[in-house]
Amino acid sequence: MFAYSESTWTGGAPPKYADPTIKLVISEDAAQKLASMQPKVAKDILRRLEAIANNPFATHLNVERLKGQKDWWRLRKGDWRVLYFVDRLNEELKAELVEHRSTAYKK
Repeated sequence: MFAYSESTWTGGAPPKYADPTIKLVISEDAAQKLASMQPKVAKDILRRLEAIANNPFATHLNVERLKGQKDWWRLRKGDWRVLYFVDRLNEELKAELVEHRSTAYKK
């Protein structure tokens, strides 16, 4: 895993935002999937994750808590799903999986 920053994101110019209240960490698998998808969609997903990291427990559009999982959430963006969890101890939002909706919940 690595922390999202301008120096580590290779999918084009990342969005400019103020520092989030918790750190956004993207797994290697999720980063590879973001890099392979359309840049516009990847940038929008990153913007949404940054916004969520600013206030992870607020109500966000197209974000739902996963049933039976503590602090695991699902972000929906079109046909794409991002599964992430909030690590309260380390104050991190960890994006673990970015998948098409047809395969996102089978892993």
